Parts: sequence; structure tokens; C-alpha cells
Amino acid sequence: MITFAAWIDGHYRTTAEVLSAFGDHLRWRLKIDDANSDADELYNPPGEMETARLLEFLDDVQIIDGVLEGRRFGDEAPYVIVRAVDSSWWDVESEHSELVDAARAKFPDAFDQPT
Repeated sequence: MITFAAWIDGHYRTTAEVLSAFGDHLRWRLKIDDANSDADELYNPPGEMETARLLEFLDDVQIIDGVLEGRRFGDEAPYVIVRAVDSSWWDVESEHSELVDAARAKFPDAFDQPT
């Protein structure tokens, strides 16, 4: 698992920026505990979404605390888990090193976290 700052040089790394490290071939489930919006649908999402739909759904939303689970089509187990932690950190966890490496390449300030 790696962690990197959600804010760097006064810029917030959006969900779209973070997910761009993984391409657009995943389907996402999300659980948002807190966000900069109180829209009911954020806290009761419509189910699994393709990347483009998820980014549309989360447009202009800053996730404060929440989990996004990316799955490959047909798989039940998450391929990658992305956590927003206190609007300060993003965590990326996967058993597939190529996904962690992709996030590490996109966010060079990322550091390893014990699992």
C-alpha cells in the first residue's frame, strides 16, 4: 500500500487525477463517509459504475473520507482500493504491483505504508 498527500503546493489532487493512474477499464464501487457535499446520492450511490460515469458522478466533489474499489469486469474481488483519508491523504492498495507502480509513477511523493 502507498500513501500520498491529497494536497501538494496548494493544489488538491482530485479523484479524477488519482484514478487516471489506472486507466478506464475498471468498474467502481464507492462508499463515502464524508464529502464537501451533502447530496443524498453520494452517500447512497447507485451501485457499480464505469470510470467515466464515476468521474461524472463525483464531478466537483472532494471526498473527505471514503473508499473506492476498482474491479475488473467480471471479477468480484477488488483489483485496486483507493481511500480518501481526512481530505489529506490518498491511499492506494492492490495485490497487483503494476497498479501500485502506476500510482507511484504518477505521484512520485508517494511512500509505502505497512498493510
